[in-house]
Amino acid sequence: MSRGDELIQLLSRSRQTVDDESIGEAANDLLAEFLTGYPLQRLRVLLHSADPDAVKSGVFILSELGAGAAPLVDEVPRLLHHQVRWVRGFALDPALVATGPDDGEVIAQAVALVRDPDAGVRWKAMRTLARLSEDQRAAADQHLRDDELQPLLAWLGSADAAAITVRLVDDDELTRRFAGIAAARVNLTNGGDRALLELAATSPDEELASFAESELRIPVRRRHHR
Repeated sequence: MSRGDELIQLLSRSRQTVDDESIGEAANDLLAEFLTGYPLQRLRVLLHSADPDAVKSGVFILSELGAGAAPLVDEVPRLLHHQVRWVRGFALDPALVATGPDDGEVIAQAVALVRDPDAGVRWKAMRTLARLSEDQRAAADQHLRDDELQPLLAWLGSADAAAITVRLVDDDELTRRFAGIAAARVNLTNGGDRALLELAATSPDEELASFAESELRIPVRRRHHR
C-alpha cells in the first residue's frame, strides 16, 4: 500500500478513533503526496465519503491545490451544496482558482452562495465574487438562472463609482451586498482605490460593513506608472 493510500485510509476513519491533531497532520501529508505525483483522482474517495469529516479533509486538500484542482472541478458543484457549511465555504476556493471561461455553470453555483443561510459562507462568496476575472464573471452570467442574482452579476461587469455609491445605500440587502463586492473589485483592479470600500465600511448594514473592513485589511499591490 502506498503512503497516499495509507493516508486516505486514515482520513476515512471515524473521528472517534483518530484525534484532530493526527487528522490535520494526515491531511497536510496527503496534500504533499498529491503535489509530488500521487494520483489526484484518489481524492474522490474522501470527497464522496458518507462521513462529513472525511469530506472536510478532502475539500481542504482540494482548496489547497490551487489551479491544480482543475481536474476535479466537476466535484465542486456538489460540494457547494453540501450540508456542512465548512465544506461549502472551502469549495469556493477551487470555484475561483481552478475554473475558467468554460466552467460557467460551476462559477454560477458559487455566485449563488452570496445568499447562503450561513453568514460565514456568504462572506466567503462575496470575497470570491470580488476576485472573479471578467471572463469568469461573464461565463457565470451565461449560466446563472436566478432572476434576482443574474442582473446583479451582470451589473458587476460595468459598475462605476457613481452607481456603486448609490447602491451601497439601497433598501435591498442583496443590492447592497453586490455594491460591496463591486467596491472590492474596484480596489483590486485599480491598484488600491479604497474610497468606495471605506464608504461601505461605514454602512449601518453590519454584514456589508464587516466585509468592507475585511477587504480593507488586505494589502493591494499598487500599479507603478512609468
